[in-house]
Amino acid sequence: MLYKKLTTSMVTSDLKFVQALDTEITRLIVEVCGGDPNRPPYLNST
Repeated sequence: MLYKKLTTSMVTSDLKFVQALDTEITRLIVEVCGGDPNRPPYLNST
């Protein structure tokens, strides 16, 4: 409901909610696997 109140579009609020949920799930997986969720991702340029 908070996302709906902060945004004007229903589609935008749903998209932002899904993105926030995805980020939190990823952070939890990294923590459970023993990683540091605050470390920036390593991007291999090769």
